[in-house]
Amino acid sequence: MDDHDEDTTSWRDDLRVDLVHQLLSEAVSAAEADEIDLPHVVVCHDDETGAISYSGPFGDGLAALVYAERESSIDRALNDGELLRFEVVALYPTDQAEPV
Repeated sequence: MDDHDEDTTSWRDDLRVDLVHQLLSEAVSAAEADEIDLPHVVVCHDDETGAISYSGPFGDGLAALVYAERESSIDRALNDGELLRFEVVALYPTDQAEPV
């Protein structure tokens, strides 16, 4: 009878994990959909030198993605060493209140 209880617990645990993953995935997808229209920047990481540079802001996430892909393509064509890494990041608005 103990084996049956373990099997029952196992599938329930698996179901809970699957449910949590699904809820997290839906939450992340909703957040990404909401932020696509925000201004974005492209962050360029040079792992060989440790240098980091920023480009933008771009009007939305799609414009930043297009820029990042173009820059990545140029880097692949010209670079014999380690490739640069490009990251697209949303810019969230800040409180516009004047400091006191």
